[in-house]
Amino acid sequence: MLTDPVVAGNTSGYFFRFDADGYEPQVTRLVRQEEGEVRFDIRLRPIKPQLLMVYMPDGQPASGAEASIFGAGFELTVSPKSLRNEAGNVSSRAFTAKIDGWLQVPSYEEGVKIAIIHPSGVLLVDDISKLASQSVRLQPWSRLEGFWRKAGVPVANQELMLSWADRFDQGLKLDYQSYRIQTDDQGHFVVPQIPAGTFQVMFPSGRGDFSPSFGYQNSKILIGPAETKEVTLDNSVASLPAKRE
Repeated sequence: MLTDPVVAGNTSGYFFRFDADGYEPQVTRLVRQEEGEVRFDIRLRPIKPQLLMVYMPDGQPASGAEASIFGAGFELTVSPKSLRNEAGNVSSRAFTAKIDGWLQVPSYEEGVKIAIIHPSGVLLVDDISKLASQSVRLQPWSRLEGFWRKAGVPVANQELMLSWADRFDQGLKLDYQSYRIQTDDQGHFVVPQIPAGTFQVMFPSGRGDFSPSFGYQNSKILIGPAETKEVTLDNSVASLPAKRE
């Protein structure tokens, strides 16, 4: 149960919200502080599950696709292999597609998001209630590769990290371990699977963590669905012509 204080003009009070797994939440009327003891008869209605057909990018059923729903105040960490909540555990709202690609998810109110991952692709939906149909097709994973140089000299055997630049305030994070990048002896790096989006390159700070700047301007990288993005990090991010798989 959650209690939300409300102030309207000179009148203050509370709404009471009742939640239980598998049931639609119920919210009471505004209860003003001067009312004293107030009684409610709360009867939660079971949530009617909805079926969502998940297809791979080639149109075949995405058997075994993993999905997680999340809303305001819920933080989801995304990697090519798993979806985790803010505590670092497997998401408590995770669902797995059947062998024929059908995914059974609860029917939630507006604003609830869904993330779906599969070896063949990924999909991030900002509002599950606004899906146009009962089927979705995953977008192929994108790919990022390039070189890290300082004044033209390769930065060999060093780590970089990627973070979302356009999704962080929406409750989505990239998995720390999956998106730590190691350069080779030529300063080359590869990220073989990454969702489409805008990403911030994070550089070693010298304090054991990562920072978004340290002399590198425009270190945000825009990657489209199914795109192979090639970049050179050398005091700026200079994009080369993109390739499509």
